Amino acid sequence: MAKPALHLSRHSPAWLTLGPLALGLLLIAALWLPALLAVVAEQDSGLPGRRREHLFLLSLLATALVVVAIGGFIRWAHRRHDDLQRRLRDITNNIPALIGHFDAQERCQFANDPALRWHGIRREELAQHSLRSALGEENYDHHLPYLRKVLQGETVQFEGKVQRKGADVYYQAHLVPEQLEGPDAPRGFYLMTFDVTALKQAELRQRTSEQRLRGIADNLPVLITCVDR
Repeated sequence: MAKPALHLSRHSPAWLTLGPLALGLLLIAALWLPALLAVVAEQDSGLPGRRREHLFLLSLLATALVVVAIGGFIRWAHRRHDDLQRRLRDITNNIPALIGHFDAQERCQFANDPALRWHGIRREELAQHSLRSALGEENYDHHLPYLRKVLQGETVQFEGKVQRKGADVYYQAHLVPEQLEGPDAPRGFYLMTFDVTALKQAELRQRTSEQRLRGIADNLPVLITCVDR
């Protein structure tokens, strides 16, 4: 199953996201452009060449500072990206569900560890898998009508059953569109699948017990009623 290429959060404070980049732009504005303009002006005015050389060296220094600032921003962005991915894994790995993220072509972008273990997929192989290859044909066919709905922007919930190690496993699945701002179609979706086998087995036992009791009561040669208080 599924978490996509993770991007820097749109909900991060603006100063955290733009601070290093703003520093680089400030260096450009404060040092590089004025120095280059000064070089051009002195060339036109015919001032001594040594002065022009000094200003040119200053412009080179400013350029180097800008490159360093941009490099620092890129390293910071990568570290922040890694931190967000680590937090995402920590959260999703401790939710009792199989969680995945898929693009609009149903290619797997992210999966939590329980989903990988369930489907027998190694994380380094994740990009090779689609939802169909992870679920198998029969279970995928059960998902298909709901996939059409989620790719139209609708959040859907449904239940199903699969065979695993010779036993029935009942699940409840939730499909949530990854909706872009505006009227565009979703660019993907999230799939969360919960194991509800214990609940279903309890419901089946209760239903069986009620049917057995009704069968006994219906065949007794007496009239039986139940009156509440």
